[in-house]
Amino acid sequence: MSQKPAPKKTVIRAIRITEELDRILREEADSKNINVAALVQSIFSRYVEWDRYTEKYPYYSTPSEAFRAIIEATREGALLENAELGAKALKAFSLFWFKEFSVDTFLRTLTLNSKYGKHYDCQVSNDGRR
Repeated sequence: MSQKPAPKKTVIRAIRITEELDRILREEADSKNINVAALVQSIFSRYVEWDRYTEKYPYYSTPSEAFRAIIEATREGALLENAELGAKALKAFSLFWFKEFSVDTFLRTLTLNSKYGKHYDCQVSNDGRR
């Protein structure tokens, strides 16, 4: 039987925002069928897990259509010749973000790139042994 992780302790933080920002947050929360607090929590999580690192380590977002066009316009041999760059970049991200490179930090790097970079889908699971 699996155990639920203990709930994380929380703090209350009061902030001032403009009325326009509040309206936008309420509309966005309504469109996602969540409350504003949950939306703000997800925004803060994204900043902590992703944005603060990508501000320091250049990271470029490309619309999927543009990325697909670049791939299709690239000679297949050139793609294969440069395939190792992706692995080097993930290792560099892991070292920059987590200050070490291990199986755990590599999986965390893959997961964060999947979650926020949206270049691929990734799910990591653990069966207790692997």
